[in-house]
Amino acid sequence: PDGLFAGLSSLQILALSNNQLSALPDGLFAGLSRLHTVSLYHNNISALPDGLFAGLSRLQVVMLDRNQLSALPEGLFAGLSRLQNVWLHHNQLSALPEGLFSGLSKLQEVWLHNNQLSALPEGLFAGLWRLQLLALHNNQLSALPEGLFAGLSSLQEVSLNNNQLSALPEGLFAGLSSLQKVWLHNNSLKEGSG
Repeated sequence: PDGLFAGLSSLQILALSNNQLSALPDGLFAGLSRLHTVSLYHNNISALPDGLFAGLSRLQVVMLDRNQLSALPEGLFAGLSRLQNVWLHHNQLSALPEGLFSGLSKLQEVWLHNNQLSALPEGLFAGLWRLQLLALHNNQLSALPEGLFAGLSSLQEVSLNNNQLSALPEGLFAGLSSLQKVWLHNNSLKEGSG
């Protein structure tokens, strides 16, 4: 119901996972300025209202995995400068808005696997120098933008397996001195590609 959490200014963790939610009302989290974790995984949510996380400047963890999301609002994470973990895996996302992660310099983990992504916007991960884990496996990616991982000096793991990649951009992993694990199996990569 509207205003369900109104006035709960001390609330820090909100777990609504493993329910049958199909929609979220506008302003659901309004005024919850101390909220640092939102768990909405394993529901039937197909769309998110604009400004869902507006004003939640302390938010660190967002779990939206295992829903029915096919698109995300522009600016979904705008102003969430403390955000560290984003779980968007096991949805039906076919595209991501440009600038989705813009300004999220504390972001450490992004889980986007098991979606229907066929392409990624240029500069999607720009400025995420603290990013350590990036899960993009089990999508439909056929190509990657040049410089996709540029400047991701803390990146340790990246999974790109089970996509449709036939080539990789030159220098895709250049300068990633922290990189420890790369999964590229089950693609269509050819000798000399990339």
